[in-house]
Parts: sequence; structure tokens; C-alpha cells
Amino acid sequence: ARVAPLFVDALVSAGIQVRVQPVPRAGAPERFNVIASVGPAERPGLMLLGHLDTVALPPGEEHAPRWRGEALEGLGAADMKGGCAAMVEALIAVARAGVPLERGLTLALVVGEEDEGDGAAALLREVSAPLVVIGEPTGLVPCVDHFGYLELALEVRGRRAHAALPEHGANAIDGALAWLAAIRERALDAVISTRSIDGGSELFAVAERCRVVLDVHLPPGAAPEPVERAVEEAAAALTGLELSAEAQRVFWAPGDSAREAEALAPLERALARCGLSTAPKTFPSHSDANLFHGRDAVAVVLGPGRLELAHSRLERVQMDQVVRAAELYAVLIVEACGPSATLE
Repeated sequence: ARVAPLFVDALVSAGIQVRVQPVPRAGAPERFNVIASVGPAERPGLMLLGHLDTVALPPGEEHAPRWRGEALEGLGAADMKGGCAAMVEALIAVARAGVPLERGLTLALVVGEEDEGDGAAALLREVSAPLVVIGEPTGLVPCVDHFGYLELALEVRGRRAHAALPEHGANAIDGALAWLAAIRERALDAVISTRSIDGGSELFAVAERCRVVLDVHLPPGAAPEPVERAVEEAAAALTGLELSAEAQRVFWAPGDSAREAEALAPLERALARCGLSTAPKTFPSHSDANLFHGRDAVAVVLGPGRLELAHSRLERVQMDQVVRAAELYAVLIVEACGPSATLE
């Protein structure tokens, strides 16, 4: 709610019409997407997509963004205020240059990407484009392949007993750890991260419950069912421990590959014109790009910053890379939406 007006003011000051799309949520009625559409809406050519939300700080921590040389450091600097700023500057530059657009361009800055993706889902109910570029941090390397994302909740229940006599109970935490070890011993074609473990209590007693949340990233095109079966089979590690175990799918978003898509042609030309590599790579995480799978749109992840620093206390973005991103996005707008002779 506080950052959105900054982007709205920048666009409006440049004479670009902006609308807001409400995306209310319980306890947060003022949430909204920021959308700017220019050019003929009936002939969409390109969407530039960013997200306004940022992961929260760890509980009890406070810090402000800070400059370190030519880098802006702080949560959200790369993921993804840097990409959002570059997209806004690109649209403003194209508008001020008076470039005529023969195809429609949408710039959308959405909410909710860091949790359930409700901002992008609301956006897709109203507008899309054949080529969607999402400014997540990739170091300006085009990621045309995208991992799928599976979230699993593992629940283990045991039997409470006096902590000094654990043999009279069944420890759910010990069972959960054994289950996790059995899962990791299996040759799963996936990246598995244990996000949280919650169990036991402050009481002097054997833990009777433990809940584990797993983040599972799967290669493009991979299905979640083999992983889910392997997780269920790994529960056999608890046999004889008087424990019950249950795995539940919380969320699934499929990965995709667009290496041969014709819609990539404007992006390849823009990268070449800006002296950037056109060699495609794979985005190894979840993003709003997952929502475009199967919707007649090619989604590419391409933005300033480094993903390996995102969500951490060291997150930062180099300002020269933000400037290069803005230049690239501006050239891409012309390549995808402008007359073919404009850049000559």
C-alpha cells in the first residue's frame, strides 16, 4: 500500500494513464494491482510484470535499505523493486520518445506473489499477452524454462509420555526426522527444502505431534505425483514406532519450457541489440510465471539482481544493472509493440 503510489505518481507524471485493480484480502482491504496499458488493446503484444510485495523480515528484526557503493541493499531491492523500477522507467522513456505502438503493451505491478499469487491471478482474469516478461532477479539472463513448485505438509502424530521415560511414548518429532531422512535417501528428481518444523511443547513430555512443510521444486514438465508417491512410501520408515503419518498437497504450480516459442523473437532481438546473451536458462524457483502455464502466453523471467541473495539479509541490486534492465525493457517494448523500422 505504501510503495504502489510511488509507481503510480511516476507514471501519471509522465502522462501515462494508470488504473488500480482491487485485490482485497481479509484484514487487508486496501490491496491493489497497478496496471498501465498503452497501444491497441485489441492487439496485445507484450506484458511487463512485476510484484510489489516483499517477504517479511524475521520476527523481531528491523532494518532500513542502505547504499553500499553502487548497490542498494535490503529486502525487496532485487525481489523485486529493482525490476519494477526498470519497467516503469522503460515505459516512461518510450512514452516520452513518442514511439507509436502498433500492438498493445501492459505494465502490471501486482500484489501477493510471495504467497498465493492472488494479484497475478486477478490480473489474468482481465488481461494477458502472447509474451510476458517477469522482472524477477536473473542477472539479466533470459530464463525461458521454469521449474514447477509443490508445497507439501507432513503430519506425524505420536503418543505423549513423561520426558524421562520416552520408551513409554511415541515421539512425533523423532518420527518426522526419520521420515525426512527417508525422503532424502530416495533419488527424487527434485530440489527439496525443509521450510519449517513445528512440534512438541514446553511441557516435560514426549512430543505427540509434529508438522513439517516442504518446498519442492521440480524441473520443467515434471509431474508432482511421483514425488508424492515417494513421500508416502518413505513413511514406511515409521513402521513399528506407533506413529501415524500423513502427507498433504498444499499447493502445486507446474513448470514449463518455451525454448522453441515463436513469441520469443522480439525478446531475442532486444537482447542482441543491447549486447546481452540470448542463451536461455532455467529459472529454478516459483514465480508468477507459473500462472501463465497453459494460457496461450509465453512467460520469460528476466530482471536485475541475483536470486541467490533474495529473501536474505544480503539482498541487493546493482544500480547499473537496473539501468541496463530499463534499457533492455524499452528496446523490447519497441521490438514487440512498435513499428518494425522504429529502432533503425
